[in-house]
Amino acid sequence: MRKISSLAGLSVLVLFLLMVRNVSAQGILFSPSIRVDDDTTDQSQASPCMAAYGENIIYIAWHDYRDIYSTGCLNIYFSSSFDDGETWTENLNITNNSTLGPYLPKIETDDVGNIYLVWGDEALGNIYFSLSSDSSKSWSPPVMINDIPGCAFSPYLAVDDEGTIYVTWSDTRHDFWFDVYFARSADQGSTWTSPAVRVNDYTSGFQGATDIVVHKVTPSHRSIYVSWTDSRNGHHEAFFSKSEDGGRTWEENVRASDGDWAEYSKMAVDDSGTIHLIYWGRRPERHPSIFYTQSTDEGSTWATPNTMISPDTFSSQLEQDIAVDRYRNIYAVWKTTPFLPGNERDYHIYFAMSQDGGQTWSDPIIRVDDSTMDFGELPCISLVEDGRIYVAWNGHRETPSAKGHIFFSWAQGPAWVQENEGEILISRFDLKQNYPNPFNSTTLIRYHLSAVSHQRSAVSLKIYNILGEEVITLVDEKQKMRSHQTTWNGRDRNGKEVSSGVYLCRLRAGGYVQTRKLILLR
Repeated sequence: MRKISSLAGLSVLVLFLLMVRNVSAQGILFSPSIRVDDDTTDQSQASPCMAAYGENIIYIAWHDYRDIYSTGCLNIYFSSSFDDGETWTENLNITNNSTLGPYLPKIETDDVGNIYLVWGDEALGNIYFSLSSDSSKSWSPPVMINDIPGCAFSPYLAVDDEGTIYVTWSDTRHDFWFDVYFARSADQGSTWTSPAVRVNDYTSGFQGATDIVVHKVTPSHRSIYVSWTDSRNGHHEAFFSKSEDGGRTWEENVRASDGDWAEYSKMAVDDSGTIHLIYWGRRPERHPSIFYTQSTDEGSTWATPNTMISPDTFSSQLEQDIAVDRYRNIYAVWKTTPFLPGNERDYHIYFAMSQDGGQTWSDPIIRVDDSTMDFGELPCISLVEDGRIYVAWNGHRETPSAKGHIFFSWAQGPAWVQENEGEILISRFDLKQNYPNPFNSTTLIRYHLSAVSHQRSAVSLKIYNILGEEVITLVDEKQKMRSHQTTWNGRDRNGKEVSSGVYLCRLRAGGYVQTRKLILLR
């Protein structure tokens, strides 16, 4: 941690930040690929979706073929990790053969830990919702969302901070042309608004939903954003609309992409309200690539020209996803295929990031799946507040004839740059304030270690009195780069209660030091 208190020091800081920007963009290291599913039938798992809750809890759902021969049904399966993805719980069958063809699930969480899940049923043409309010131990019975049976496909899901649920989907109720429809629920998914509302204002051709995001504009007002693929101009483009009244009405549709072809747009909104959108598109004499654009006026206009963020060194780049953190760093993942005849299945997952609001992107791009992976596809990305980046995808490690499985990897994001009461601080880990503070018996101490390595680092966490004398060592060992916590019971190394007063908690790791004040009141 360093405080800059002069103009010369500020110049040094700016130079340092530029150095950090370059190093962190290219030096991010993803962990070895970890398998999530526990299937032993050698059937396929595909289309993972992911949500993170708290500091190290991750939920992943996917559609799964393991029961296809025994029941004739696909199912939606689910797994949790409570240790940053190192281990995963026994897979849970959510749909349990209740419908024939569940596929393409989407998952979200809220601030109190509820888990929201939607999926489509390709065989029935319906979309369904289920909720878990007990960390996935139990799930509510599936509820059909679409108001007209047999015409709804490919749902997308968003949840606001009050627990209102928003879903959009592709719908064929009008002469089998796809339109984009919307519904919401204010009672945890028990009932849904009906009739569903059409989002697109052009009623011919193909309009297929690709994403939905809800943005809290003010404490009492939320905007809903929907993007989709639209063929009204004779070729596929990324279109956008917003609703300011909870989805009852939708504004005039706006084209977000600027090229000849755009598919599968995905969105993320930062805390300034900027909407970040990526899609895969084509340009003349180029292979499919990943493009980026943004809107700073709630989607009324979009930046042009759109930026190509993937290098033109692969035969195609598809199936992208995007996320943005609280420091407005933007992260993107996608699937690539190489220019190698006979290696059509040699797909891999790649990552890029921007630390300047989308103006420039990391180069070279970074491979996410490890060297043991033969292919990877359909990636999704999620973030947690302390800077970790989570990526999940389906792929395999065996021969090209092997079935796909669900894999996971994580990385620590760039060095944190924070502003606090006019002081600019730089830290590579975080010692959080103890809770409670003041305390009179026991207090919880949490900290997070971050680095561009997944190796263990020597860590010491010690308590000192106000004179600088060591009271007790709480941690003195090598620990992994992740979140940790411990407690102090107000006693010294000999087990004797210490007196009331101010104490210092000091964390040391990898050359960094951070200190917090603790107040003990007997």
